[in-house]
Amino acid sequence: MDRDLSMSINSATLRRLYAYWLDRRGARAMPARSDIDPADFPYALGDVFLLDVERDPLRFRYRIYASHAAARRGYDLTGKYVHEIPDAGLRGFLLPIYARIAAEALPFHARRDMVLDNRTHTYEIIALPLAADQQQVDMLLVAVQYAPLEGAATV
Repeated sequence: MDRDLSMSINSATLRRLYAYWLDRRGARAMPARSDIDPADFPYALGDVFLLDVERDPLRFRYRIYASHAAARRGYDLTGKYVHEIPDAGLRGFLLPIYARIAAEALPFHARRDMVLDNRTHTYEIIALPLAADQQQVDMLLVAVQYAPLEGAATV
């Protein structure tokens, strides 16, 4: 089994989604997509990406692209591939992480800064493997929480 990420996740939303993934996984290595019901996590829906893992060649296609990320980044990649992300730095960060998750079937967590439009965006990310056959990762459940932008109005 993997190490428990709960204590390293700052965002309450991401911690809650990770706990949901652990619960749906049970004693297995990872849950299947059929075990995951988005109606169970309405608190995170704007932050969730769902990616198909394609093999030969290994590629990741966005089945769902988080609406909060789309609004912040200025593009929606639903139906497109990770290698089509316009920002080379973000692409370079995500591709090896997703490849590692697909190979090792272990969850991932990080906090990171990204510069878009000359503004620093601080965010926290979790990426969780899913597999219908409990052997080969066939989907990734990813969620991102952004810190408020400096000088931005909060509601």
